[in-house]
Amino acid sequence: MFTGGVSQITIDLISSALTSKRRDLARLRQALRELRSNQTEFISSRTLTEEPELTPSTWHGKHANEFKDIRSNEVIPSYEDLYNKQLAQAISDIESAIARLEAEIRALEAKLASAKSS
Repeated sequence: MFTGGVSQITIDLISSALTSKRRDLARLRQALRELRSNQTEFISSRTLTEEPELTPSTWHGKHANEFKDIRSNEVIPSYEDLYNKQLAQAISDIESAIARLEAEIRALEAKLASAKSS
């Protein structure tokens, strides 16, 4: 018979939600580490977009100029957009999700502590 206190079912539901949120938080933190690592690698590999260097002795003429233009006007800006904007935005989004989850976890921990003391 229910006596007005918090039931074990409620405690179990809160505990289950807390476990799930902690698991989600761990996955987000891992994703954040990987994205930051990828961003660092991307930045350090940027010089590869300028290779091979084209000199009059290696390649010249109309096609070489077209290639240089494509590289300068399309490849390099696209590459920089990936790590300056897209990766940075993904990192920011994950950081926000982590902050929300941490707040939810704190709230659930407080609710669980309260439920256990009832």
